[in-house]
Amino acid sequence: RYTFNEGLFKNISVYTRYFEQSQNVNGLVGSTRIADDIRDLIYGISYNTGELRLTAEQQTHESRISPFDSTRLEASYTKRLSSISRLGLSASYRLYQATEKGGEDRKLFNLTGQYRTRLFDRLHLDFEAIYRDENSSLAGKTQGFDQNLNLTWNLRQTHIFLQARNSILNFDNGGNTSQSLSIRVTRQF
Repeated sequence: RYTFNEGLFKNISVYTRYFEQSQNVNGLVGSTRIADDIRDLIYGISYNTGELRLTAEQQTHESRISPFDSTRLEASYTKRLSSISRLGLSASYRLYQATEKGGEDRKLFNLTGQYRTRLFDRLHLDFEAIYRDENSSLAGKTQGFDQNLNLTWNLRQTHIFLQARNSILNFDNGGNTSQSLSIRVTRQF
């Protein structure tokens, strides 16, 4: 990873990661284990100003079992609204293409909003809403909307955490809705 700290390309980082693995299977005759030789190359560029972060990344994954190419685009923005609250917005798009015949091609778009604030001296509120749109060559189209509300209260060694979640999923041949409520109380000695 290299980050430019001054000049025309200030706040821009370029990076690459390479991974290689060779496997051999020794064992029982007729074993169902499959040896996989993997070469994985990721390279990308990001721009980060503190509040704003933009990333573009490409991945080439060569494999005997599941080779694919992937492109990822992401943007996020975080803004401190006051000394006790913060707002965050992010969007990401991922294109996943299998490089073997009959493999899955997938497009995934996520949009997320987050709000965090301190309600009282020891009580914090976090809210998150996530929209998801996925299109798969094997599974079809899926759309979802999740909402999470967290309340955290701390007093000396006592911590109380409350989480309420709502999830709505719609896909080509149906849908699913779920809600959950979790309460956790801990005391440290």
